[in-house]
Amino acid sequence: MGKKPPENKTDAELRRKALEKLNPYTIPVENLSEAEVRKLAHELQIHQIELEMQAEELRKSQTLLEESRQKYLNLYDLAPVGYFTLDEKGFIHEVNFAGAFMLGAERHSLINKPLSKYIVREDADLFYLHRKRVSETGNKETCELRMLKGDQPFHAQLESRAIPDSKNNINQYLIIITDISARIEAQIKLKEINETLEYQIKVRTKELLQSKKLESMGIMTTGVAHGFNNILAIIDGKIQMLMRENKGREKLLEELRLIRSSVKDGAEIVRRMNKFTKVKEDRDWFVAIDLCEEIKSTIDSTHPGWKECAEREGIAYTINLDGVKHVSCIMGNPLELREVLINIIKNAFDAMPGGGTLSFSTREENGSVVLEISDTGIGMDEETQTKIFDPFFTTKERGTGLGMSIVYGTVKRHGGKIAAQSQKERGSTLILSFPAAKESPGITKSDHEPGKVTPEKRGLRNGILIVDDEATIGKVLSSFLTGEGYNVVFIDNGAGALDLLKKDEFDLVLCDLGMPDISGWDIMNVIAAMAKKPKIGIITGFLNASDDFPGNKIKADFVINKPFELDNLLHSINDSLRD
Repeated sequence: MGKKPPENKTDAELRRKALEKLNPYTIPVENLSEAEVRKLAHELQIHQIELEMQAEELRKSQTLLEESRQKYLNLYDLAPVGYFTLDEKGFIHEVNFAGAFMLGAERHSLINKPLSKYIVREDADLFYLHRKRVSETGNKETCELRMLKGDQPFHAQLESRAIPDSKNNINQYLIIITDISARIEAQIKLKEINETLEYQIKVRTKELLQSKKLESMGIMTTGVAHGFNNILAIIDGKIQMLMRENKGREKLLEELRLIRSSVKDGAEIVRRMNKFTKVKEDRDWFVAIDLCEEIKSTIDSTHPGWKECAEREGIAYTINLDGVKHVSCIMGNPLELREVLINIIKNAFDAMPGGGTLSFSTREENGSVVLEISDTGIGMDEETQTKIFDPFFTTKERGTGLGMSIVYGTVKRHGGKIAAQSQKERGSTLILSFPAAKESPGITKSDHEPGKVTPEKRGLRNGILIVDDEATIGKVLSSFLTGEGYNVVFIDNGAGALDLLKKDEFDLVLCDLGMPDISGWDIMNVIAAMAKKPKIGIITGFLNASDDFPGNKIKADFVINKPFELDNLLHSINDSLRD
């Protein structure tokens, strides 16, 4: 038999206790029969085997329990969220690795520290109320607040629940903390994007309403301009003829000049009304423009006028060009852009009755050239800002309300945008942007000036046909051109003009556009199909005929708007017949 292994203290102690329990029931072995001894030994062997099997099962259970415990610890320690166990006073008893990392500290250094120490001071009340709700309701509660990782704040979400003891007293809290900084930042960015989109929609809606308003007014203005310009053309033509016939009579000429000045004022109002409603780009007359040079040139040209006015009023204006930097050229009409600058400068000075500073700055931004013009004047309230580009709106005692409307229309015709920013008593800023020019073509100039051609040099055989449904205009033109040595035929309707063109030949047809039945467009189309074509000159009350009639094309050698200077008309006729 093998040697019996030595008993350790634990085994000996267990044996002693077993003997104590056994003694009262001990049956002397000598009193047992041999058969009873053998049976007892067999039972003991079986019982020993059973104990060994139970011990093996116990060891397996212990191993599984340890593995399960380790898995729990791994899940707890390596979880992507922070787990904190707090006592009833809010001190940390347990924390996992993620929780310690969130707070930028070692796990052991957090034990027995108040969690409130790691909460942004301004959010401390939120944490207090959160714990109070958890204690009162016994339910899981959630809140969002700012916590600290070192001295850097971050956004966190807390999910907390109370842990009752065996007597149902709450003395511990389990808090799960998630870093939600990325979500909060995304929400902030989304809010900013939404606000930007809302602003852009608001601006675009305003632009569309403004365009619709101008379009509606443009339709009305077109009709008014045509009729009014015809009337002015009759008056102006008569006055010019009277001035020619009464040379030397200075008193009469002075009165006629005064009347003619009023006619020109009326024509200018019509022109301005028509101009602010025109928003279609007209690139045929566009050239490359150095905006910085245009700003400086406009200031130089207007400087004497506003300086003299300021000195007379005892005030001072300062022009600040420090922000004007070199930028790409833009494509545009120099005269129209100069008028834009003059209008804005004039409005800015009007907004600074006690003097002030007018500042200009330029920059390039996303393929556009941006011009900002700021004054230190009285500023505008929100209502005024919404109406600043409306036609006939003015805050001045003496003003037509067309200046900024014309500015708006001109900027839009150049493919640009304009917006106003202002506060009462804090000045105003106008922000204009234009597409940057992709190339810089030069300005094309005429190689000769229009000049007068004497009757001897004209070499005309067949004369001029005048077609206008306004008989008075026709008579004025007939009288004027006859006096200049031309053979003139006048007819007041389109149908009669077509009959004359079939029977006779003319060197030039001077034709109105807007006539009943047979219009000037019809006459141009007929002439375009003729084998031997006369020159064509259009005289019209429509200021923007190509825009007012987009489906038609002007097939003419020149176009004169009513009312007109007779000398300018004569130059156009002479130049066309010279070719």
